[in-house]
Amino acid sequence: MDTLAWLQRWYAEQCDGDWEHGYGIEIGTLDNPGWRVRINCTGTIVEGRPFSPLKVERTETDWLHAWWRMASSIPPAERTT
Repeated sequence: MDTLAWLQRWYAEQCDGDWEHGYGIEIGTLDNPGWRVRINCTGTIVEGRPFSPLKVERTETDWLHAWWRMASSIPPAERTT
């Protein structure tokens, strides 16, 4: 299964008639160029689970950085929901 199909399935599994109205996934672009994916895990089985930051830099244009922040530590203007 490709990554986008997996993400779609995961999102659909979280939808319960309420969760999807307050939380969710945001996909945007970066200016270097790249993609930004924000996933609000509040109310999911992964909320509160340990997550070690991930940094993979294959080339200048092929890289991945991933980390976790509590929603309360994100400035309101940057929050997805």
